[in-house]
Amino acid sequence: MDESHKNRFKSLLREERQSLWSQRDALFDGKSHEGTEPGDVSAEYSEDEIFDRLQSIQFALGRIAAGTYGTCAKCGREISVERLEAQPTACLCLGCQLAKEAIDSGHSHSSPHRIAPLS
Repeated sequence: MDESHKNRFKSLLREERQSLWSQRDALFDGKSHEGTEPGDVSAEYSEDEIFDRLQSIQFALGRIAAGTYGTCAKCGREISVERLEAQPTACLCLGCQLAKEAIDSGHSHSSPHRIAPLS
């Protein structure tokens, strides 16, 4: 991944972090965030969701600083820019993420990068 992409993702992650901190502050102050009503789930997260999201963002920013952002933590392959656009905190490539979800749901696959033959 080139530096321009890394810098763009770093900016996006920092902006989201700032937004989450604002939502967290509003949650504790009992105020709405940017004109929304308190408890509006479409615009706010719960305290646990905010914490989890902030933690994921910190890990992603740490991977950027370490030079490992955009590399799958499991298989070492490059995570596609398209995947990172959809989920900037992703630390697994799509194949490994799908394999993890299959294992978590009890439907294990032998290889995360194996493509099933067409019948």
